[in-house]
Parts: sequence; C-alpha cells; structure tokens
Amino acid sequence: MNKYRVKRYAIIGAIIGAAVYIGIFMHIYGGNIASFLEVISFKDPKVIAGAYITRFLGPIVHATSWYILILTFRRISYLKVVAITCTSVFVEFIAPIGGITEVVKLALITKLGLLNKEEAIATIAAHRVVVTAMIACTTFLSLYAVNASTNLYLSLMIPSLVLVGLNIGIYLLPRSKHVERILVRLGSKFGVSFEGMADIYSKKINYYITKWYLVFLATTIAVWERLLNGIFGLFVANMTNMSLNIFQSLLAFDSLHTIIWLLPAITPGNVGIYEAIQTALLNLLGISVKEAAAMSIITRVYFLIAEYPTFAASVAFLGLSVTGIIKTLKTNNSKTR
Repeated sequence: MNKYRVKRYAIIGAIIGAAVYIGIFMHIYGGNIASFLEVISFKDPKVIAGAYITRFLGPIVHATSWYILILTFRRISYLKVVAITCTSVFVEFIAPIGGITEVVKLALITKLGLLNKEEAIATIAAHRVVVTAMIACTTFLSLYAVNASTNLYLSLMIPSLVLVGLNIGIYLLPRSKHVERILVRLGSKFGVSFEGMADIYSKKINYYITKWYLVFLATTIAVWERLLNGIFGLFVANMTNMSLNIFQSLLAFDSLHTIIWLLPAITPGNVGIYEAIQTALLNLLGISVKEAAAMSIITRVYFLIAEYPTFAASVAFLGLSVTGIIKTLKTNNSKTR
C-alpha cells in the first residue's frame, strides 16, 4: 500500500459514494431536497443529544470490550486502546480495504510496544469472535421477536453465522504448525521471523481459559454495544416521526453490519453501500422508502459529527499522521517482537 494508491482508492470511493447519494435523491425524492427535508424533524433537543451521545459512545464501548480481553495478558493504557481503535476505524474511511481495521490495530499496538505480535493477534481475533457472536445472538432474538419473514431470516442470519465461523477460524488458525511453516517461508523473503509462533500463540490463547471472567465481561460489554446501536436507531427513527421497537432497531442499525462486513469494501466508510442496505432493511421492516432513506442519511450525518472528530483526535493523540500510519503498515512486520 502506498500513498498514491490510498489517494486513488479514496477518490474512486468518494465518486461512487456521491453517485449513490445522488441516485437516492433522484429515485426516492425525485431530486427534490424539500421532499427529503419534510420527512425529518429536529424539534426535540433531547432526541438530538441522545443520538449524538449514543453514536459518540459506540467506538468507545467497542474499544472497551477489546481492552478487557487485553487485560488477559497485561495491563496497558486504556486511552491508547481507545485511540488505536478509533484510528483504525478512521483509516477505513481513507483506504476502503477489507480487513484494514484489524491490520491497523495490529500495526499500531505492536509499534507502540503495548503487546507483542502473538498477544495482539490473539486479542484482535478473540474480539472479532466475541463481537460477531453477540451480533448473531441479538440478530436471532430480534428476528424472532418481530416475527420476521423467511427472507429476512436468511438475509441476516446466514451472514451472521458465516462471520462467526470465519472469525473462529481466524482465531484458531495461528495455532497450526502448517500455517507457521507457510509464514516462515513468506517471512524469510522479507526478513521477518515466524519461528515458534504456533507454540507461543497456543500458550497465549490458553490464558483465556484461566481468565474466563474477563472473556465474560468483554462479552457483556459487546452486548451493551449492540444495545447502544439499537438505542441510537430509536433516536434516529424519532427524527423521522417513525416508530421502531428496540428489536427492529437492532436489526436495522446493528445486524446490518454482518452484511456489510462480508462485502468487499468499495467506498470510504461504505458510503452509499451502508445507506442502500439500511434503507432496504428498514423497508422490509415496514418503514416507507422515504423515511427509511432519511434515517440512513441522518445516520451518516451523525457518523460525521460524532465519530469523525473522535477519530481525528485519536490520530493526533497517538502522535501520528495518515502518512505515518501508512508507513507503519508497510514496516510493521519487521518491527514487531
């Protein structure tokens, strides 16, 4: 990855995202912005503030569950874990490449000397399993609660279970001697050693058995993250004078990530892709297309005003720049312990 390729991804992605937004306005609102504005309402300051707070807390709660898993190995700076988490998500908006979030987490937490590579991989992979497993659970319960159609069950449960399976595989893969031999051969070409990684990694993940209470706590926090996304959805629905229950909101504002995560990243932050999927889901849940599209656009606005400043502040807190992060991604393997 180089800065020119990143710029190219960002420019192409931004064009695609803008095209999707134009398509939404032309197809759903007939190109009339007034038609969009008459759907939304910002009359209640408590609703506006509630949406902001829940959106702002989202990445922080996500980072907290990862931090609890890290405590299995050692105590490190909580603020740095939050900053690394926010920065890694921020990079996804610059370079829309599948899996970039986890790669940046690994690169930064090892570059800063907070964890060694085996511990970093173990915590990141375990966190992915915990998060996706909890999304699968809340998705199933929500589908059951709303008496969802077979199509909706298939649309959300299949990607949920596929993600859980993939992440369990990723979590267990570094234990394999066969995988280690492949990495040793590849690493030798770049001056990176993976000798003994399988044994070290196996010992590391066994810590989770002895410290099961930390895994339980991290899982509980991951559930709260799901609920936080659902509550955010309730606030957004209120702004369009629509009524959603918590289960419908969980499906439209949290479970939809299982579909998005399986798609190849095309636009920065999945701009346009997120809106299209969320609008379709809300429509399947009985919300008219106009109100559904408005909810998606409002959600994107809250991403901009609540999360982006936090992401930018995190990059600054870690003393990094976008160029510096890219360099870290290129040189990380040779610097990890």
